[in-house]
Amino acid sequence: MPIFSNSLLRRSVLFFILAFTGFLAVFVLSRAEPSRAAAPAKSSSGSERLSFPNYDIRTDKTAFEKLAGFRSSLNRRASETADARESMARAEKALKETVPTLKVEYNKELGAPEVIAPGVLEGR
Repeated sequence: MPIFSNSLLRRSVLFFILAFTGFLAVFVLSRAEPSRAAAPAKSSSGSERLSFPNYDIRTDKTAFEKLAGFRSSLNRRASETADARESMARAEKALKETVPTLKVEYNKELGAPEVIAPGVLEGR
């Protein structure tokens, strides 16, 4: 009477072959040289990397016509934008009446509110 049946022996051998192949693949791939595609490309001018300054069209004072063009493509007039800003100012005033310790921090470049929170150090 055999200790192992044929199907159990086949499964064990197949498992061993698969495990050994997996281990060998991991071992070989870990020793492989990294791809050149992963390395940053060097420019022909000799500089390592081209740098572009941060640009925000909203802060560019010379881009007024471009912004007006975008606004007109959306069928909006400058007066509608001014009305929206005015509405936001009224809403902020109404909120400050409701929450007297309200603190509003504005963006330095755009003047838009960034943080709106109750003044926690001033109490309720």
